[in-house]
Amino acid sequence: MVQLILACLLLLRSLAPTQVNTQSFGRGTAIVFIFGESGLVVASDGLAQNFSSDHSGIVRKEAEPKISVCNKSFLCAMAGVNPAVFPSVGIEYHFREWLPTPSGKKRASLREYADAMEDKARMTFKGLDLLLKSGEPEYSYFATAPELSRYAIAGYDEGVLKFCEFRILIDHNKKELVYSERTCWTPAPMDNIAFSGSAEAVNQWRTPGTSQYLKLMQIYPKALAAAKTLFPDAPPPLKKLIAEAVGWVGLQTAYDPNQYGGTTRVGVVIKGKLPKVVPLS
Repeated sequence: MVQLILACLLLLRSLAPTQVNTQSFGRGTAIVFIFGESGLVVASDGLAQNFSSDHSGIVRKEAEPKISVCNKSFLCAMAGVNPAVFPSVGIEYHFREWLPTPSGKKRASLREYADAMEDKARMTFKGLDLLLKSGEPEYSYFATAPELSRYAIAGYDEGVLKFCEFRILIDHNKKELVYSERTCWTPAPMDNIAFSGSAEAVNQWRTPGTSQYLKLMQIYPKALAAAKTLFPDAPPPLKKLIAEAVGWVGLQTAYDPNQYGGTTRVGVVIKGKLPKVVPLS
């Protein structure tokens, strides 16, 4: 059995996650997208970090979902401030409930849906510029954050896997939000996107004998069994990608449990079928 697991792991290609800032408020999020021949997988951790009621420290608790089905046929993910509730400027934002619902009979393309998300974000967060300029202590968690949030949309568009992302940055000199240029592309099979997380958490996870590799060996069999139960229609190669994505999130949690943790969620799109997101118990 051990030899079989080793063989499966060695067949999985190595991820090269992007280093991101995870030190400031809202940045403790681990999200990875993995693309396969027959579909795609996204996995996230489930830890939220919020200020205590007296703003004396950070409270860690189970997060609101960081990934969700969107536009009925895509998977969306976000890293950053969630929820965001600022009554003084009319902001109440909860990512999953906030996602746009396009009108009309024709389903929006992935790029069109990304446009709708950005348009809604601009409307939703326009009052934050006032808060950034206010200097009030209760909003001090914006003081060093390089961005408010980042968004990704992935799925099949006319039979082709596509991916779009954009970010809401914070210009601390002008004390205002800045929207990055949206990027969209067509991932190749076996591509992966470490959308948010720590590179150090997984920089040796394919090296036998390292602590990361041994930890992955502990996570992978249970994750693969869960994939078979929760996504029975997924082709076997896609089930392996599900287990790999779960392992990636697990390594993030093991690396820094103060930043990552909670309930892992997995979203899957099988080619020709509607997407599904489930929590792992």
